[in-house]
Amino acid sequence: MLAFVIHLNSPCSKYNIADGMRQMFDPFERVARAHHICPCCERPFSPEEEDEFVKKLVGVLAHVKAEKDAVEVLLQPVETIDRLWQEMENLKPQIEDLEYKLDSRGQGVRSMEEIQLQLNSLQSKRYSSLASVPVGMEG
Repeated sequence: MLAFVIHLNSPCSKYNIADGMRQMFDPFERVARAHHICPCCERPFSPEEEDEFVKKLVGVLAHVKAEKDAVEVLLQPVETIDRLWQEMENLKPQIEDLEYKLDSRGQGVRSMEEIQLQLNSLQSKRYSSLASVPVGMEG
């Protein structure tokens, strides 16, 4: 049920509904103007009723067009988000595999700070060793 509700609220569904309404109301206006009758019950219109009916239809069509345009603006970002989400989902197994490999190989690995401390210690020993060698003998 929730998926159905989400589907009805999606920009694609709103676009389809708006487009369907436009396709339905457009012919209603043409029939009303051409035959001077109500397209539903075929009751004749007075000129004032016809104008009022067509005015309402034109208002509905304008509203539908505005809604359709607003949904069209949202479609591209939604499609991009859907595509990126799918790409992320497709990459998850690779990421999990790489994380597993990193964890299993990472046993006994030292941090950068530990390596730097060891390097500094070895360099200190080297300098002190070089300092203790008599001049002219170091090379």
